[in-house]
Amino acid sequence: MSPLPLTLALLVLLAAKETQSLADVDSTGLRCSNANYLQLGSKCYKTFLVPKKTYVEAKRMCQTGGGRLALMSTSEEAIAVLTSMHMASNWQTLRRTEKVWIGMHARANENAYEWEDGQLVAGTIDLFGLR
Repeated sequence: MSPLPLTLALLVLLAAKETQSLADVDSTGLRCSNANYLQLGSKCYKTFLVPKKTYVEAKRMCQTGGGRLALMSTSEEAIAVLTSMHMASNWQTLRRTEKVWIGMHARANENAYEWEDGQLVAGTIDLFGLR
């Protein structure tokens, strides 16, 4: 019996301050709400393995939890997201996953991608060869 297809939604809870180094965050006392989150700077990542969610449903699920789909502005953040995915599951399962959702989508009527906050991916990092 094969496992149910899974949808991956990444929840990112943003702290009030701009992203800073983990050492700076530790010295100010900012922490993720619990051990189920992966902290990078002032962002906390959590991976959810949920059956058959659409992009809109995954986005709504994150918003309900006080976060949003993952936005990444550095290579380190992209690696943290991949690490979070790996820790929550395994690559064999993820290869069979129907959809993996992050906070990036195709811009309407343009050949470009943007993050949920409206910033063009090309202006941030080379993620998946899209820059």
